[in-house]
Amino acid sequence: MKKNIKKSFSVVLLLFMSVFVAVFLLASCSERPLSYESTEFFALNTFIEIKINKSDKSAELLKGCREIVLQSEKIFSMTDGQSELFKINESKHSEQTLSLRMSALLKKSLEIARDTEGAFDITAGALSKLWRISDDDTYIPAKAEIENALEHVGYSFIEIDGDTLRKSDSDTVLDLGAIAKGEIAGKLYDYLLQNGVEYGIISLGGNICTIGTKPDNESYRVSVRNPFGDGYIGILSLDGGNFISVAGGYERYKEVNGVKYHHIFDTSTGYPSNSGLASVAIISDDPMLADALSTALFVMGKDRALEYCKSSEYSFSAVLIDDEGQITLSPDFEYTFTEK
Repeated sequence: MKKNIKKSFSVVLLLFMSVFVAVFLLASCSERPLSYESTEFFALNTFIEIKINKSDKSAELLKGCREIVLQSEKIFSMTDGQSELFKINESKHSEQTLSLRMSALLKKSLEIARDTEGAFDITAGALSKLWRISDDDTYIPAKAEIENALEHVGYSFIEIDGDTLRKSDSDTVLDLGAIAKGEIAGKLYDYLLQNGVEYGIISLGGNICTIGTKPDNESYRVSVRNPFGDGYIGILSLDGGNFISVAGGYERYKEVNGVKYHHIFDTSTGYPSNSGLASVAIISDDPMLADALSTALFVMGKDRALEYCKSSEYSFSAVLIDDEGQITLSPDFEYTFTEK
């Protein structure tokens, strides 16, 4: 069931930034003022901030969060030579044994890939490696190179049987950048709830999670960044237990001869997606779903994305911002979104 979110009119007290979104923590009118303890660090190729209610064990819990993130890098990093994912991609064996977390994530990834007909596809690693969007160079691959890379892209090349990964193409490269942060956000959320955290925020770049109920019973307010410049374009009002993921081509890109090439690839063409959408925000109580669908709907484009929202059996809401700046909410949008 989706959650109905009440509209909040409280005064903004505190703002903290992530790569794509900002979260406003609202001032308390109750006898229990909001009191936070936080940690900030760089990992997962992004800026991470975690804020939780201050308690006698909050410092210890924040240290535990950092350990969870660093352990997760050892599983899901595409570039760490000691990570599980790196070893999977380097191996030429057709069958490989997976850890429990990797197996669960890959199963979910294939489920969403099938449901979105490949708009989300973790086998796009050959394109990521070819385009090198994060590198400080002006290299743009030739059409023949892109076509060659596409021969190794396709979720049908992999299957998961229990804890076993089978690859029918040994040159298929997995890239979990569009779902791993969601998995990690969910892991952090469960850890904090199980240890008695009452309220707080998890920010992993473009992935935000709201935790629990603040003592003033007011909503969290998450501002969706303006994909065309500074500031934000609107505000979501959310209760605890929501995961928000935003995908856009404006944060990680390189510009060559006046053309911007971003990091979200359309696996049907091999090029950065040119769907007419500038940004997509997904809200769900399923962290991996929110992360994956923000990319999938971005690749689909507005018309196809809206049709998917109508027909999908998944529980989520979406905010679509097109290249002209028009904001469209998914049918039956169940949250409060206020345009700036």
